[in-house]
Amino acid sequence: MDGFVSWDGVRYGVPWRYSGRTVLVRQVGTKIEIWAEGECIATHERSDRWSGLIRLPNQYEGLDAAERRIAPKAIAVRVAQTDVEQRPLEVYEQFALGVGAC
Repeated sequence: MDGFVSWDGVRYGVPWRYSGRTVLVRQVGTKIEIWAEGECIATHERSDRWSGLIRLPNQYEGLDAAERRIAPKAIAVRVAQTDVEQRPLEVYEQFALGVGAC
């Protein structure tokens, strides 16, 4: 119940009101159409990105702010910057030549 349907490995957005309901999805040329109760509720350009996520403009419009938690959460996480040890290239050359190997 997240407001998306999956078609050919890509998730396409639908208006939030249709979350959890049965819809019909069909491809017409380069378009993906999503139908519910005899009405076209969303149209998207077909995407070739495997595992892509294509949002519908205003997909969550009209949803109370308190309930916006059903919107997909960001999957990016900021990682703290770590210090990277810098070595002279000679160190790597010694390993490549087997010098100092166990």
